[in-house]
Amino acid sequence: MRTGALLSQVYKKTFWNTYDHIGTVILTNLIWFAIFPLPTFLCFRYVPLSIAHRVVLTIVVGLMTNAFAMSGLFGITSRIANYEESSIRHFLAHGQRFYWRIFALSLIYATAVAILVVGVRFYLGWKALGGVPGFALAG
Repeated sequence: MRTGALLSQVYKKTFWNTYDHIGTVILTNLIWFAIFPLPTFLCFRYVPLSIAHRVVLTIVVGLMTNAFAMSGLFGITSRIANYEESSIRHFLAHGQRFYWRIFALSLIYATAVAILVVGVRFYLGWKALGGVPGFALAG
């Protein structure tokens, strides 16, 4: 079988499978939005703390809500991709089942981003201090 024909068949099946579950996909995305970005934004915008405390609190809330929302979303889209029946109940079940795994991955990701930010700030400080060598180290 030609690659183009096989790819066309995969695209067609994917489209129709998603179309068959479009209500679940839309509802899942709305719930995902309500669980992750909305509380994170509200926490940053309306909690009456200093900016540094708000940033830390927002990161913690974002990591906690991101883990639940992403595990539920991955679980339900996995069921849809495998042509299994899916509902919002599955979203919540997968959110609870894989919460700690995705929370650990989120912590690893946040740690990597923090290390990158510290490194960039360090070398940008060298740019102002060191002239040409500092500029070369800063990139």
